[in-house]
Parts: sequence; C-alpha cells; structure tokens
Amino acid sequence: SALKRGETVFLPVGYDCFAVWRRFGNETVLTVVNRASEEREIGIHELDFTEGPDAENVRFADVYQDRLSGREYQVDAGKLDFTLPPLGAAVLLGWLDK
Repeated sequence: SALKRGETVFLPVGYDCFAVWRRFGNETVLTVVNRASEEREIGIHELDFTEGPDAENVRFADVYQDRLSGREYQVDAGKLDFTLPPLGAAVLLGWLDK
C-alpha cells in the first residue's frame, strides 16, 4: 500500500544514488537506487530527509526486509547502513509500531 499512496519524501544519498521513503499507515517502504558503476556504502538517517511537506513525518521501522534480496537490516538509533552493488537497488519494507 505504501508504494501506491501515502506520504512520499525524496533524498539524494550521494553521487548517482537516491532514496525514496514512503509511508501509508504503519507500513513504510524505503527504496534506494545506486545508478553508479561502483558499489556504494549507504548510510541514511531518518533525519536526513529534510525537504518536502512530508519530511517532518519520516520515521524508520526498527527492521527492514529487502524485498529484492530477502536480507534483513536493523535500524540503529534512526540510522540504516548497508551496501548496494553497482547499478543496484534495495526495496526495503518495514512496519512502524503503532
């Protein structure tokens, strides 16, 4: 549901990388794309999202599962760290506590 409707915030993560955070209800999706031909170390904090009308509402789930690879990622104090392969992407699905 979060990919179809709800709040949306964009973030440039670095050269040739960007993130899109979406939320609908307690479902959140964080999509990160690496358009570069090199691997990228990604570190995103929920407070990095500062632009747009929904930016003040960005909140990360405690755990995200990458729907492309199946890997799970833990969020630590609002920050998520992971690696994206060259020309790779992650579609991370998580649930906020009510």
